[in-house]
Order: sequence, then C-alpha cells, then structure tokens
Amino acid sequence: MSELDAAIKGLNLVISWGVRTVTFCTDSAAVASSIRDAVSGRARLRSKARGELLIRMRLGIVAQLVEGFGLTLDVKLVTSADNMADALTRMPRHWLDATSLASGVVLEDPGGGVVEDGSWLRPEAIAAMHIKMAELDAALSGVNMAIAWGIKDIDLRTDSATVHKWVSDALSGRSRLRTKAHAEVLIRRRVDIIRELVTEFQLTITIELVKTDENPANVMTRVPKEWLRACRAEEEAGAITCAAPVAAAVVTDGEPTPPDTAAMIRAVHENIGHQGVRRTLWYLRRDGEQWATKPAVRAVIRTCDVCQSIDPAPTRWRHESLGVQLTWERLAIDVTHYRGDHYLTVVDCGPSRYGIWRRLRRSDAAEITAHLETVFLEHGAPAELLLDNATEFRGRRMGAFAARWGVTLWFREVHEAGGNGIAERHHRTIKVMSARKGCTIAESLHRYNMTPRDGSQPESTPAAGVFRRVGRDLPVTGAGGHDDRPPPVIPADSERGTGFREGDLVWTRLEDAV
Repeated sequence: MSELDAAIKGLNLVISWGVRTVTFCTDSAAVASSIRDAVSGRARLRSKARGELLIRMRLGIVAQLVEGFGLTLDVKLVTSADNMADALTRMPRHWLDATSLASGVVLEDPGGGVVEDGSWLRPEAIAAMHIKMAELDAALSGVNMAIAWGIKDIDLRTDSATVHKWVSDALSGRSRLRTKAHAEVLIRRRVDIIRELVTEFQLTITIELVKTDENPANVMTRVPKEWLRACRAEEEAGAITCAAPVAAAVVTDGEPTPPDTAAMIRAVHENIGHQGVRRTLWYLRRDGEQWATKPAVRAVIRTCDVCQSIDPAPTRWRHESLGVQLTWERLAIDVTHYRGDHYLTVVDCGPSRYGIWRRLRRSDAAEITAHLETVFLEHGAPAELLLDNATEFRGRRMGAFAARWGVTLWFREVHEAGGNGIAERHHRTIKVMSARKGCTIAESLHRYNMTPRDGSQPESTPAAGVFRRVGRDLPVTGAGGHDDRPPPVIPADSERGTGFREGDLVWTRLEDAV
C-alpha cells in the first residue's frame, strides 16, 4: 500500500510540473501488475488482503489521474539495485544543527549525496530561548522532512550531546528526561512529540553524536564572514569619520590626523592586554595621541575578535560591594588556578584594589600561610582577611596564623552575604588579559597594577594607592626595549596641600611640649 501512496505522490508531482509522459519504475511485481491493469482496464483486482478496499481506492485514484490529465503512463519493473528511490529507504542520514541565527537540516542519501536541505530563521521573539531548544526544533524538522519523503528508517546526526541524550533516552526508555532549565515544559513537550511521531507513523529512529566540523548542516545556520566584516567596516569607518572633526580641532600644530587610526588603536589595545575603552583611551592620550576619541576606540574594541571570543562581559560588574575606605585595611584572599598552576591571590579591598599573585607548589594551609607571612612582612598586616569556605582556610593553621598577627577572619556566607566577589572579579580580569594577549600572569598583573582605575589620573593606579608613587610600565607602542619616556608626574606635596589623606596616622607635637 505504501508503494501505491508513493505512486500517487509521484503523479501529483509530475502533474504540477506540466509533464504528460511518465515512466513509473518499481521493484514490486504486484504493484506494477496492479497499476497496469487499473490504467488499461483489462482485468479487475483480485486480492484477499486485509486492506483490499484501500488498495482498490488508491488504484482508482491512479486511474483517474491518468485519464483526467491525459497522461501517458509506462510502468516498468526494475530490480532493487536499479531503483533510485530505494536509496532513500536504506537509512538516509539527517544532519541537524542550530545557532542563535537559524536551524538547519540536511537530508543525505547513503551515497553521500544531498537529497534536500532547509534552513529556518529563528524569530526574534524566541531568539533568546536556549540553544538546546533550537536543536530540538531542528530534530523535529528533520523527522517531518523524513515523513514527507515516506522514509520509515531515520538516522539523525547531531553535534549536541544534550539533545543526543534526550532523544536517545526517550526512544529507548532507559531513563526519563532530567532537566531543570527554565523551559523544562517546552523541552519535554518536544521530546514527547518525537515519541508520538514514532508510534503513529511506525518509524525507526536512531540518533548519533558527531563532531561539529563533520556536520554538513553547519553551513545552513551560519552567515558568511564577509557580510559581518562589511557591516563592521562600515560602523568603524562611520565612527572614525564622525570623530575626525573633533580630532582636527584638538591638533593645533597643523599636523594631519593619522590615516590608519583604527590600526594604531588596535595595536595599543592588544599590547595592554585587551583592556576596556576607558583604559585604552588613557594609554593613547598618555603617549601623545590626542586625536583619539572614545567613539573611535569603542568601535575598534567592538570588532576585536579576541575580546568577543574570550569571556565577553554582557553586563557591567557591580564594584565595591565589599570595599572599605582605608587602603590595606581588608584583604580578600583566594586560591585560583590558571593553565595547570595554582596561585594565591591577595587583593586590597580598599580604594587601591592592588593585587598580588603567588604561585603555589601545593594548595595546602602550610604553603598558603608561608606566602601570607612573606606578604605581611613586606607590606604589613591588614585588620581583616576576607576568605571563602575552603578547607585550607578553615583549618587550625590559618587560625593560629591570624591570631599571631592579630587579624580578623571574615568568611563568605557567614559574615558577608555578598561573598568573596572582589577576589573573583580580580581573577577574571587577570585571566582574561592573559588569555587575550597570550602573556604570563606576572605581565597581566603588572598591567593591572600600573593602569589608572579612573582612566585619567596616574595617581589612581593600584600601585600608586599602596606605594604613593607611580612606577614605570612596559612600552605599549614599540616592539620592546627600554622605555625612555619620563614617568607621569604626580603633584608635589606643596601643590596638593599637606600631602596626607584622611585616615593616615601621623605624629603631632603639642604646643606646650618642651
């Protein structure tokens, strides 16, 4: 009966194309004989099958189509090896893929040829939904495409491990779906639809996990890079063009604005460890590039592939939730790892946010207290230490160390509900700079401590907040070597007033003292 359904679909297809001479090839002798007899009217159908009435109805539809549209139908009996349509019934592969832009499906025959492909753009209303939802939608589209072709054995190929587990568990019944996503109900509904289609159409579905670079459906869900590059180039040129009059107004010695401003901004941005707009602009203006403007720098950073691929921050971090007013009054310490090495990090919770990293041979209390002892001997002990609930911080050795120095220990979730956010944000800053620039932790920490926090005043660097001086940093525009530029000048004590700040401890002399 399915062969007759395929014959009716084929006749409808050729009629829509305007074809009047049709050659129908089948590898079923019974179907070929039945269609010849129905079209010619030489003999009536003799069948005792259970669906005799349905078979007669389908043969009548074939005869009506041939007679009504004046078709010339030639029925040929071929072998299974010569039947081109038989390839679609031998487990064709359905490749699935989805991105934030679209979902795509590629139907491939066992020989590797593409039979049909399709791509569906994701509407903006559901573009914010999880990518796994789009992968499930692509799986449903692949099953619907197979049903339209009359395929019963379906081989799904996906590069999503989560979707592979969901569908395989649903088909095999090994375990129930386990997910706590915000769209849990919608995910369960899509998996149930696949299970219902298998039962209703008597399908045999297998799903296999493949690598992303081996999935031919990837090209159906991606946009050529040239399109994005053209849009970015237009935005960058527009931002620099709009900024050019302002730069020309600043230059007073008659020198023209540098022609390749974007390349110069990008070079400085990369040399300082891919920092943000404000700090990149400060380095440019410090080196005498007064033509640089914030829109031009922002346009270059938005098109930086490294910044967009390594930890792009979608929102601004909330600063100073655990900060204090005095420098070195509270220190946030933590143990982090980077590329196989463990580090002890010490961050000032005061206005300076000065950071210290020490590499650990082993992450235990003895090693940590030894490094803290060195830091305290060099810089002095703080009043408080902000820690998390790690085992090495909760032990007796840390408690004895804090008691000897007279330091109060504040633990996360117990005394401070905001957690150790200052140390975690500091880890993110240093690790991102090292990953983007490909430099060491020491160089990234140097850039961090020598960069003004407000983006304008040299005395706002973390190092100046602790040492009351501004050091010399690595050159950012040259290929290397010694930096001959003088260090930034900080106003003298006579120009700034007394030279002291609020909270400093000073010795005073009484007027009546001898």
